Amino acid sequence: MEKLAFTFNWKEESVSKTMDVFDESLDYFQKVFPGGINKLEVCPITLAENLHRIPKECTILAIGEVIEDLDDIEHFPKETVESLIEQTNFTSGLILKTSMAFPIDNEKFFHVDYLKNQNSEWMTLETLEKFRNKIIHLENSWLIDWEINTFLKNLRDGKANKNLEILTIESTGEVDFDEITKGLELTLNKDPQIYSVDKSEAAADFIPFYAWRNIQLFETHDFHTIDGRRVSIEAKDLTCIHIFVWKKKPMESRKRRREEESDGPATKRNN
Repeated sequence: MEKLAFTFNWKEESVSKTMDVFDESLDYFQKVFPGGINKLEVCPITLAENLHRIPKECTILAIGEVIEDLDDIEHFPKETVESLIEQTNFTSGLILKTSMAFPIDNEKFFHVDYLKNQNSEWMTLETLEKFRNKIIHLENSWLIDWEINTFLKNLRDGKANKNLEILTIESTGEVDFDEITKGLELTLNKDPQIYSVDKSEAAADFIPFYAWRNIQLFETHDFHTIDGRRVSIEAKDLTCIHIFVWKKKPMESRKRRREEESDGPATKRNN
């Protein structure tokens, strides 16, 4: 059955009463349409005093909205966002749309399969190294060239996120492509390529291009990791780079495994 949107809007002074209606309505809809909540969107400014009444299970958790009134900023504490992340079991994705930038320490942030963060100016190389997500979309990034370059080298050397499939970095200013790829021994690939993506509804909010089919790449700069995976960098706009990590082909994996097995006994005989 097609998923349906279930939305409640309210003014701050009526939150408690509206939450009563929300609870009753959600119970009814879950009986009529069995299944869990696919995407739970929460505004922490409005619901800061009622977090305990927010559903605790969903596939994707989306937190925040643009703050137009500066007076609202004081009512948007970091603790509210962290509490929502901690109390909610989101099984596939996390979207942070907060206008304020503050570090997130919760391990769920770094391990959920799909992550999208609207305000990433607080992130550093150390942050990149902590990610274990599959698909990551970072907006308003202040990462500097050497940090991205170091991350890519660590990815090449097998020291970075081994789960990574797609990383998008949207910077507040242009990056120097030569600097971020220094020392990587790139190969220019102008052949059309098809990058296979998770086509589930859960992944739609996180892939670089809104598409229900695979991603088409037309010009990339490629290198290989130490374990044989190909990495493609696409940078049509130097304020936005896409990094794609390809899955190893089954034949390549079997060949590498046979080489490792044959090398083992030979080493022992030489000893």
